[in-house]
Amino acid sequence: MRLFALGRYPQAILAFDRVTSLAPEMADAYLMRGRAYAADNKIDRAIADFAKSLQLRPNDTQALLARGREWLDVKDFQSAVADANRALEIDSRFAPAYNLRGVAVRSLGDPRRALDDLTRAIQLSPDSDNYFQRGATYQVLGDHERALADLNKMIAIQPGSAPAYFARAESRLALGDVQGAEQDRLQGRYLDGR
Repeated sequence: MRLFALGRYPQAILAFDRVTSLAPEMADAYLMRGRAYAADNKIDRAIADFAKSLQLRPNDTQALLARGREWLDVKDFQSAVADANRALEIDSRFAPAYNLRGVAVRSLGDPRRALDDLTRAIQLSPDSDNYFQRGATYQVLGDHERALADLNKMIAIQPGSAPAYFARAESRLALGDVQGAEQDRLQGRYLDGR
């Protein structure tokens, strides 16, 4: 766990290999090794470990969420929706599953339906990612006033997020605020280190 926290993913994977060989029934070892694989950009191995963790502990919403996020990365949006649905069957108040399903549904081409899930995620947990994803969905729909409102809330929660400034610049420009858009682009570049 310490190696994982330090970002030393290959070493963490080796340590979790040892744990899974000594205690093959320990679901958390597969879950954590899957997270290490995901962080090390070994998506197929991450998905396999999350599946093994779920085989050992089928009602683990964290494992479903982790696997669902990896499905998003490989653009298997139907599988991401399925994992989000399963997590919500287990816990109907699990905000990250609404976020996951909303992003997957938006990626499948239904941003209006995605708004319902992302709004529910915000109701349950008004955090920066939920506001960002709903703002991005409003942008897809061309509703830049609502996108701007959500992106403002996101920046208030997490003022150091370069993607939020870049996204807000897009909505400001769409609304005719050229100067504000340029300020946001500059702030985004500054935060991004460019």
